[in-house]
Amino acid sequence: VVEHIHDAIIADDQEGRIVFANDQFLALYGLDRSLIGNLVLEDYVAPEWRDALRDRHDRRMRGERMPTVFRYEGVRSDGKRLWIEAVVTPIKDAQGDVVGTQSALRDITERKHAEDALQTHSKILHAMAEGLIYVDSTGTIRFSNPAFDGMFGYAPGELIGQPVSVLSESAGPGLAPMVAVTEAVKRGDSWTGEVVNRTKLGVAFYSKIRVSPMQHEGEPWSVIVMEDVTEQRVAREMLAAGERRLRHVLDSVFGFVGHVTVEGLVVDLNKAALQAGGLRLEEVIGVPIWETSVFNYDEVVRAEMKAAVLRAAEGHVCRFETRVCGVQGRLLDIDLALSPMLGEDGKVSSIVGFAADITERKVAEKRLEQRLAELAFLAKFTQEINAMTEEPQLLGALCSSLASLFKGDRIGVYAFDSERSCLQFRAGCSSTGNVDHCLGQDIPLGVGAIGYAAQKMERLAIKDLLQDASEIEAGQPAHAIVAVPLLSSGVLLGVRSATESWSAARATIASSISSMSSRSRSSIRPTMPKSISPSTPPGSTRILPGCGSA
Repeated sequence: VVEHIHDAIIADDQEGRIVFANDQFLALYGLDRSLIGNLVLEDYVAPEWRDALRDRHDRRMRGERMPTVFRYEGVRSDGKRLWIEAVVTPIKDAQGDVVGTQSALRDITERKHAEDALQTHSKILHAMAEGLIYVDSTGTIRFSNPAFDGMFGYAPGELIGQPVSVLSESAGPGLAPMVAVTEAVKRGDSWTGEVVNRTKLGVAFYSKIRVSPMQHEGEPWSVIVMEDVTEQRVAREMLAAGERRLRHVLDSVFGFVGHVTVEGLVVDLNKAALQAGGLRLEEVIGVPIWETSVFNYDEVVRAEMKAAVLRAAEGHVCRFETRVCGVQGRLLDIDLALSPMLGEDGKVSSIVGFAADITERKVAEKRLEQRLAELAFLAKFTQEINAMTEEPQLLGALCSSLASLFKGDRIGVYAFDSERSCLQFRAGCSSTGNVDHCLGQDIPLGVGAIGYAAQKMERLAIKDLLQDASEIEAGQPAHAIVAVPLLSSGVLLGVRSATESWSAARATIASSISSMSSRSRSSIRPTMPKSISPSTPPGSTRILPGCGSA
């Protein structure tokens, strides 16, 4: 009977020597039957268990009552360890004295490993910061760990048997309804998302849920891991709101704001900068700022911007004026400042740039500079003209001063001869040569730009003449011309002309100078012929038909 039992059976005497062992024992430990009688319990027990097992045996021999079932770790003859569950009963003689023990030994190594795994698993579940539940295919909760119970305010085990839907509130903005979770459970699918939950006391909170399918005794179950993300969600919402406010502030700034890395790669640009440069943020993010169309239109500007960024990356504040290319190639003058941003380690982490559009200021400064020069000229010219008494001297000085002020290639003054209805060249100067040989030459009214300006008593500005105009400017070819009638109280005195480029503002000032000069010298004041009357108000500007665009 003993040999047919699946368990290993041994009997030992009072000293612990094995006096009997069945075949299952010998096979379990890898021993030979010839060793029976020489083996003691220490020969098949792991070293760390020997003292405990010897103590139990000795106490049992003394008649003390000891637990019947005992587990220990044994050692096979080949050194392999195995877990043994022993059921020990004392052997008594006829007088009732204990003379030995009988033990039934069973190999529980696999079961012990499974138990250890379950115990470890249980410890993990109880130590988890996240809440965890097991749910069967009907959506009924079968297990909940302490973190889950505490998250919802339930006592341990109170959630067992309740439907998982009891945990959820209706979905909010950007959140999934709990039905998505229950449907995933029923289908045995995985699912991840955020939902609004409600505690036992009715307090709502946000949670992130992960649903994973599992098998339990052949039945589909689901593991649901839940994490309270209320604080993180509130923090995200506050951060997003702060970013929106910052974006609104940046986009409201009357200037250009940019954020780049220490390598100069674009991180962000405000609305004003994008609009002024005709850029799209998604197209320039990650691009070196000096390689954008705003700066790379000119190699000097590009190199200047790159050098400034690299210097700012070293911790220096860089401020300078430059010219950038805006929408449709329009050039803008800007005052640009690059400031390094320091990280927690005190090193430069990125660079912020701010620029103001100073194009109008530059234009105003240029106009002011020009106006001051013109005023200085007026003062000098008035002082010089008051000292002159002869007409040729006066006109020569006028032409020389006009040429100096307006940088024209040729300047000429024509006096109107009312009796002959023509204009006579009286004085002039030229950057290409002497014009004295032209003195006294006549230009009839209505002929060429000068004759037309005299006839119509209108300022005339022409550029890119389409025909040779040698008769217009005292025998000299003209590419562009401005002709200004010299008037006094509506009476034509003559015409002042200049070739090459003129601006409307300069022509107006020159007209005023010429008019003042004419009023100061009555010797060149002719009478306006009755046959000529202005077709447009004096002081207006006309384009000579067929001769280009003003």
